[in-house]
Amino acid sequence: MTTNADGNILSMNGVATVALSNLDITSAAKTASAAIIASDIATSFTLKDSTFANIACQTPAALLSADKVPTLSISGSTFTNMSATSGVLVITGDSEVTLNGCTFTSNVISENGVITMTNTTTLTVEACHFVQNSVYEGAMNLNQHATLTVAHSVFTGNQAALQGGAISISGAQSVTLTDNQVEQNTATGSEATGGAVTLIGAKNAVLSTRNNVFTNNTANITGGAMDITVASWAAENDQYTSNGAQRTSAVNLGSSDPAVNAVAVL
Repeated sequence: MTTNADGNILSMNGVATVALSNLDITSAAKTASAAIIASDIATSFTLKDSTFANIACQTPAALLSADKVPTLSISGSTFTNMSATSGVLVITGDSEVTLNGCTFTSNVISENGVITMTNTTTLTVEACHFVQNSVYEGAMNLNQHATLTVAHSVFTGNQAALQGGAISISGAQSVTLTDNQVEQNTATGSEATGGAVTLIGAKNAVLSTRNNVFTNNTANITGGAMDITVASWAAENDQYTSNGAQRTSAVNLGSSDPAVNAVAVL
């Protein structure tokens, strides 16, 4: 499907279940708020095995804007060379979100991240690739999440102007990073922190990292690999090589609750 329409390609509101697959949408220039809008879906929204490329959006979301969708799953899909202010995927409301086997490459987002999510219950990312995206804050920009899990994924060559070249998280209760490759991500602004990951957790936030490899990530100020503020952090068998910042070249650690702060490196 090739389109140059000024409106939305697909808009869904108030339906019970949505399942989309094998879509090929390219060159959707000057779309309205999003190519696909889903809101007030009663049970679930599923997108799989689809390709999206060269979509330019004048207002927030480039591809999918989702609100009030209890369960949202995207798998086996690619998102390339898209531009917008707020994200390729903009998801708000109380949702459980799963991304599996997806690739996000060469997207440009001026005010947030490639994925921008607010007030969702859980986000699970498995075997996804984020490559050479240019964003304001985190290729994944997550706000007010209960639980985030990222595993077996690759973050390479992403650039953020503010913080967290690969991942920027604010307000999470629990974050788990396992078996990820994180390399050559940068946070470039004059006050930029967290070349790869910036995490400002909720008061009792818990971070767990295991078997991750952080290589050649850079930030202008602190935390070439990670700049994190959490109540506790358990780390096992992570590797940090040639990360750089003016201060704390690998990990800059602060506490969201000094009374319960603990770090275990195994």
